[in-house]
Amino acid sequence: MNIMRRVAQFALDLNKIQTEALIRLYSRLNFYKKLYAACGLPDQVAARLEQKMIDALRRGVEEQHVLASRWVKGESDLADFLDRYQDWFREHLDRCGRITVEELCPAA
Repeated sequence: MNIMRRVAQFALDLNKIQTEALIRLYSRLNFYKKLYAACGLPDQVAARLEQKMIDALRRGVEEQHVLASRWVKGESDLADFLDRYQDWFREHLDRCGRITVEELCPAA
């Protein structure tokens, strides 16, 4: 079983590395800024929103990796992992939603 846990942890680590590389690529290409600008946002707003969302994505990848690693290491059972993951996912979506609302509606 120890070997299977190590293989699973390795797969999680690879996934984290791949996801972080994709986020860096999108950041360098200004992918989200271009997407937001194409939706009609001014360039300055699109740039600020992109940076905040990139930061939220980086934080989300780290949090997700920690949760999954705890489960793989046996520090939590499946039911606990699913409950924590559900809570994390809800918080992550709320965080991204707040960033968007705060940037698009500063008076709100």
